[in-house]
Amino acid sequence: MIKKWLPAASLRGLLSFRSNTEKGPVAGIRVRFIAHWSRSAIAQIPPTVELSNNGLAITDAEGRASVSVTGTTPASVSAHVGAFSVLFFLSPGRPGPKINLNSFFNGAGGQAGGVSPTAIVVIHGREIAPGLQGCISGVSIVGKLPTVLSNVSLYFTNPTFFSYAPIYNVRNLGPGLEYVTVQVPADLRSGFITVTVQSGTDATSVANVPVTEVAAVINDNLTFGNPSKFPVQ
Repeated sequence: MIKKWLPAASLRGLLSFRSNTEKGPVAGIRVRFIAHWSRSAIAQIPPTVELSNNGLAITDAEGRASVSVTGTTPASVSAHVGAFSVLFFLSPGRPGPKINLNSFFNGAGGQAGGVSPTAIVVIHGREIAPGLQGCISGVSIVGKLPTVLSNVSLYFTNPTFFSYAPIYNVRNLGPGLEYVTVQVPADLRSGFITVTVQSGTDATSVANVPVTEVAAVINDNLTFGNPSKFPVQ
């Protein structure tokens, strides 16, 4: 049994199933997520819970399969792999990070705007890293960038796309100076995308973030994300 806390007033968040064996994570496993409602909930409010990609996900290289969930009805969701299943209970949680369409900045130059494939992006807003003092880096000499750092994660979704963002760093330098710096997924297509920042059990999603295809700016010395370039909130 897994409890999944989602923002108050509506259901909006991410459900993840992870496969693992003695040999490590298993990729390529088909996972089906199914939403359920209690009779009392249906009697009071028509069920409106929706799962991305019709509830179907495939485990990635880390053995993780995820779907985003939105709606206004208390519900549970089960994840199924063959005869094995896991049940998530969706319960209201606290409001998440204070982000909006104006929270996105190019990590190399500081320009405000949307996102671009492979670009480095800084997202700023209150409550992104409330328990952190200073900066924590996800960069190491060996290995990949993490997708969870200091209990913060970020992911991109639309009805046909889902991807976590690798995280370069998370910062809390004082009131109004909370940031997460990530790399945008390379396979993101132009148009619009929903970006969700999750801090602990609290998450905020920003819809209709513009995606433009431009040349990536690579900063090898990792000086991007200089807080002096970004506004205080």
